[in-house]
Amino acid sequence: MVVSGQGRLEGWLTALLALWSLTLSGCQLLPREPLPEPGVAGDAGRDQPGTLHFQISPGHTGSYYGWQVEVAAAEYNKGFISFTSRPMEAGERLDAQLWADRYQVRVLHLGRVRFQEWVPVSAGGDTLISVKLSFLRSTVTPHVGAEARGRLYGKPSRIRDLSSNYQPFTVHAGDGLRVIFDGPQYRGELAGPGRLEFIQNGATLATMEQARIAANEIIGELRFKDERKVDQALNGAFSFPDGTVSEWSDGRRFEGAYRGLQPDQGKSQLPDGDLWYGSVELLMPRGPGVLKRRDGSWLELPAGSDLLTLTGTVPCGRSSGGSRQCHYLDGQRLSSEADLKRRLASRQTSSSGPAAGCQLAQGHFSRGLGRSRLLLGPGGEGEFEQYSGSRRFRFYSAFEYQAQPERLDVKYGEGSYIHVESGQVLHRTGISEVALPCRFDGHTLWLEGKPYQRD
Repeated sequence: MVVSGQGRLEGWLTALLALWSLTLSGCQLLPREPLPEPGVAGDAGRDQPGTLHFQISPGHTGSYYGWQVEVAAAEYNKGFISFTSRPMEAGERLDAQLWADRYQVRVLHLGRVRFQEWVPVSAGGDTLISVKLSFLRSTVTPHVGAEARGRLYGKPSRIRDLSSNYQPFTVHAGDGLRVIFDGPQYRGELAGPGRLEFIQNGATLATMEQARIAANEIIGELRFKDERKVDQALNGAFSFPDGTVSEWSDGRRFEGAYRGLQPDQGKSQLPDGDLWYGSVELLMPRGPGVLKRRDGSWLELPAGSDLLTLTGTVPCGRSSGGSRQCHYLDGQRLSSEADLKRRLASRQTSSSGPAAGCQLAQGHFSRGLGRSRLLLGPGGEGEFEQYSGSRRFRFYSAFEYQAQPERLDVKYGEGSYIHVESGQVLHRTGISEVALPCRFDGHTLWLEGKPYQRD
């Protein structure tokens, strides 16, 4: 039988397509020894990261494009952020800094999984996932230690540092306090000093750089956002020993028991020099307790009450002796019980009930170290402003509001985005009317769950 030239050409093309299909069908996994467990490389410490390298051999034979590495999970380390590289091609390398642990690694080619295995990364060490291209069949092989370093060439085309691969994670939660840690790990254990952030009521209360968490104490310099000074170190429960003294620049002072980082029960000196013996909530007196004023008078607050919203009849007197009953309405002292009854009756007649909750919230409020500020005026008029971009930009809107005990009905005016330095209005926007869930305890105003402190 005679085969024409065209037939021979078709035969060669068929063979080439078959070889190419073998190239695309998969990569070869060569027999090898089991990978070692993660450890500490050389004279490195447990607090040093290792490096996971993903490298594709140079050349233009075989499947030289469309390769990706996916690091899907850490075996023990917390806060790990899984990632998948962009498509890579021959001669490229990705280096990722990782805390010592085992990581689930997948290698994909044109979207299909070609390698999947738990791969060790040692502290201060190197692990290489190497793709060796071949016309017939490419191979994917992991290498560790000196063997990995000896197979590296050139410089990485992309680097993922620790900040890209991990997010801070919670090391303590309780008593309304959440503590998050950002620092070195070794297979799920804290391996060295790191940054602690103390969050209470959704806002950062304090930070500690280069913190060490020991069994019975937290070692490091605790810095409060309100610049208070504390005379004792944090204990292992992320709180202060009973009797710890806290002092503020405005003259406030507290000594007693703490809940988390905040004063709870004890003796407080207020900015005006009055003394409070009892419960404290958000640094403000909260009954039960006794207030002793500088003029020698005293006042007893029942459980759950505070000075700003106190309504009712409570024991009072003077340090020289004797006690009687004092009468208050919304924190204002009245002359007699009859006056209190008359005012309460008048209030009930003129409305469906006495003012309560957010109906009592007026004045200036702020959150986020003053980045967000809120004014609730007496005539149902308010203002809102918020800074962003390291205070380079300011958003401002005036509004009208009607307060309910647990809701603010807000009708915004026009909102403006302003460049602070130049004063230029960058954008104006209209805002829909909204009903904001609200709670007010006399000092803190929660709007949609976000706390605003009364200035």
